[in-house]
Amino acid sequence: MVEAASEHPLARAVADAADDQGLDYPGAEDFASETGRGVTATVEGARVAVGKPAWVLGDGTGAGAGEGIRLGGLGQRRAEMEQQAQTVIAVARDRTPLGLIGIADQVKPDAAEAVARLRDRGIETIMLTGDTQATAGAVAAQVGIADARGGLLPDDKAVIVRGLQGAGHRVMFTGDGINDAPALTQADIGIAIGAGTDLAIESSDVVLTGTRLAAIADARDIGVESSTKTKQNLAVAFAFNGIGVPAAVSSLVGPVWAMLAMAASGSTVLANSFGTRISAASFRALGRQLAGWAAGSARTLRPATLARLLARPATGGYTALLALGVLAGAVWAVILGHPYP
Repeated sequence: MVEAASEHPLARAVADAADDQGLDYPGAEDFASETGRGVTATVEGARVAVGKPAWVLGDGTGAGAGEGIRLGGLGQRRAEMEQQAQTVIAVARDRTPLGLIGIADQVKPDAAEAVARLRDRGIETIMLTGDTQATAGAVAAQVGIADARGGLLPDDKAVIVRGLQGAGHRVMFTGDGINDAPALTQADIGIAIGAGTDLAIESSDVVLTGTRLAAIADARDIGVESSTKTKQNLAVAFAFNGIGVPAAVSSLVGPVWAMLAMAASGSTVLANSFGTRISAASFRALGRQLAGWAAGSARTLRPATLARLLARPATGGYTALLALGVLAGAVWAVILGHPYP
């Protein structure tokens, strides 16, 4: 069978369906593939073509000339299949039509959710597909995409992405097929579904594990949050060092206090970084523990003992104790002053 020799996802679907039904099909020779259009091979001495009807039944140029005439009564059936969001491929032997195959690519359960989440974040969603415009429109209506463009070749997708970039847009393209590789490479951010083809994965910048489309929105949120945290941490670190280093060099503060300021800076950066990965309840529990520890320590510390501690020289042990105290105070300050979600 011709489709058994192809790596295209639709071809694999046809071959798997034949295997599931236990069909016995002859082998194919002289296999050839034309990207975005279809495949041909010699089966039992006849040249068999499988792919887009416009290419299989047209004039050989892919323009669709003569396609409708050669389909005959199958033309109405093809229209009905496309209205049902099925991808229709034609089969011909020696350029004589044998029939049509309808492949229904089931819409993933979280597709509408993923589109809605991206829209809520101000991201416009466009569907680019090699399927016909009728099929593309039917699928787009199910998931809430207003702009669906069908009948595209792989290079057409890359051209559209390049046009959007030329208009000043930053483009994030998601795909899982061989035909998506040029657009994945052209986009500012290419995201491949982990269950997709090897070529799509190699052409992308981000690879999602599994098949969840909602992970696209998750990846975007993680990227934005990471960028925000990085900028915040750099601002904190530069603020501490920008003030602390000149103050220490000019002897405005002692070495011990400069060291404590550095500890406070690192603690603040760490607390800010882990803030998005620890729940608010965890921070509140930590705050209660620190508060209880501080209150207990204050009750057991006598005034005379406190005076002796303050009068002691800045030895290594004394410095370490002060550093721990400042570290605890910095963490507590971040807990009280940072509105974690």
